[in-house]
Amino acid sequence: MVWRLRRGRLARACDASDRADHGGDLCGPVLCSLAWPARGAGRGRHRPRRRRGRAAALDDHGQPGPGAGDGGSGRLGPLRRVSGIELLPDATGPEAEAVRAGLRAHRHAALPDHDQAIHPVCLIYRDDGEAVRAGLIGEVALRWLQVDKFWVSEGLRGQGIGGALLAAAEAEARRLGAVGLHLNTSSFQAPDFYRRHGFQEIGRLEGRPPGHDRLWMAKRF
Repeated sequence: MVWRLRRGRLARACDASDRADHGGDLCGPVLCSLAWPARGAGRGRHRPRRRRGRAAALDDHGQPGPGAGDGGSGRLGPLRRVSGIELLPDATGPEAEAVRAGLRAHRHAALPDHDQAIHPVCLIYRDDGEAVRAGLIGEVALRWLQVDKFWVSEGLRGQGIGGALLAAAEAEARRLGAVGLHLNTSSFQAPDFYRRHGFQEIGRLEGRPPGHDRLWMAKRF
């Protein structure tokens, strides 16, 4: 199923005070189409009626002019027109690839003097029965190895396999000209394991999920 946000009436940006005025539940995270009065409006004074009819005139760039929709007071902020946004069922189709291609083109234009090649890295560990029991997946780009997936079967943990995979990944990254590794992990996973292997925390997102944190860690050679 494809959800489409169709062209509709003009909507305005909703700030925190507006959300508080109408309970915070009637307004989406970005746009609000309700013209709520300022706090205290209507008490002991005449409350202006909402205007009907066509929307305010737009400027040369398709945006409402100064004070449009608010009687010139500027209280409601700029209005915006939103249309053509779609929610797709997956991120593997041609539309998603068009987004990635656009990002690659931007990176090439912004960094013309840097190597733009992307080198995939995939390391696995098999048991005696040839079953995959551990592995590391990532890619070297812009002289850094980004580790995307790293897994060791629970029955094999504590036997040095994880450390051996990291060492093999580091050796391959060096061969490809990388200067370090970086990865994401969680507080309920193995941040201490990475610290023992020379990684340092360079970023943290608290409360993902509640009660746990998401960590960004890196190791420079």
